[in-house]
Amino acid sequence: MPIIVISWKCAECNNYDLCSICYHGDMHHLRNRLHRILTPGGEKTLLEPQRKLKKIAVRGIFPGARVVRGVDWQ
Repeated sequence: MPIIVISWKCAECNNYDLCSICYHGDMHHLRNRLHRILTPGGEKTLLEPQRKLKKIAVRGIFPGARVVRGVDWQ
């Protein structure tokens, strides 16, 4: 089974690619638009510049994390 990773390609810089860790770590110009590529050789989705995106903290995906039902659980 192949390893699937999301890759990111700058739409404004020539031949500039990022891994997800670098993309989410703001390791490129936040004013540039990037393409998100879900599978190798897959379709590119053009995204808004990161400076326009809202950052959201992710919880419960790390080793040893425990997720419990809260008052809003449906």
